[in-house]
Amino acid sequence: MNRFAIMALSGLALAGCSDPKDASKRNFEKVINEYIAQHPPCIVLPNSNAAPANTQPSDWPRYISIDDSSPIETPLRARYEALVQAGLANGTDGTVQTQRLFTSDTVKVRIYQLTDMGKAAASEATGVWGGSGTQLCFGKPEVKSVKLFTEPAPSGAGTTISQVDYSFTVNDLPSWASNAAMTTAYPELKTIVDGPVDDKAVLYLTNEGWKFFDGK
Repeated sequence: MNRFAIMALSGLALAGCSDPKDASKRNFEKVINEYIAQHPPCIVLPNSNAAPANTQPSDWPRYISIDDSSPIETPLRARYEALVQAGLANGTDGTVQTQRLFTSDTVKVRIYQLTDMGKAAASEATGVWGGSGTQLCFGKPEVKSVKLFTEPAPSGAGTTISQVDYSFTVNDLPSWASNAAMTTAYPELKTIVDGPVDDKAVLYLTNEGWKFFDGK
């Protein structure tokens, strides 16, 4: 093999190797994919609005008061009835004693409990202010495209960062995620199922390459 052929092959080999510290769509797609693969999208279930005395709204089962005149409670029930239709929860009618300051009220409620399918998809969701709840996570997200990114620049924390605009789709969706009742009751779910979804990420540079900043 002559030296020109060897040089050409060497050039191809180098072209196939990407420095993980480079700011490139290829590197950023890899970093984002690694992160979102471990953090699938989730929908958060509303807490009880008529929890019995001595229980927390985030406890299970969930209690949603039955008051068709309320513009708030009807959508809450719709979200849980969608879970029932999708096989994620069971619902029964009942009454509970609720405690409000110094008075106790008997309230008609719809009582919801997760099925085995629902429990398999459920995990704890922690709110911004430290409150807890339940979320249902689903599918395998994958970057569809890295659209653009800012030139790497120093941040106030002393690191070099780049802000990335990208889109992703979600594969291997469970059957309940595309259930019509679920996508109607949870518009955020429909947005993800229909995809692709536009999103943003902040990446920061380390001695090992770029990393995903998740705020922790």
